[in-house]
Amino acid sequence: MGVCIRRIFMLWLIMVMLQCLGKAIIFSEKRYINIQNVLEDNEDLTLHCKSKDDDLGVQHLKPLEHWEFQFYPNFLGRTLFFCSFGWKGCLPLVCYIS
Repeated sequence: MGVCIRRIFMLWLIMVMLQCLGKAIIFSEKRYINIQNVLEDNEDLTLHCKSKDDDLGVQHLKPLEHWEFQFYPNFLGRTLFFCSFGWKGCLPLVCYIS
């Protein structure tokens, strides 16, 4: 009797895990990030965005230029990008995008 209950429980646990994983993969919404340089005094903007797995490199934006990227959150919905921004006369600023 005990072996049967353990097998039923394991089967149920596997089904729940697969259902959650399937929903996360199938229904994950793509995230769109658009960054535009609207600094005053026609300053150039330098930015660098990366996650634990992806480094998107350093970008240089002239006034009113924009740069964009997109990603799907991982299956747990915990993808986190770190973006640092800098321009003349300013200390770097770091933002978090999830």
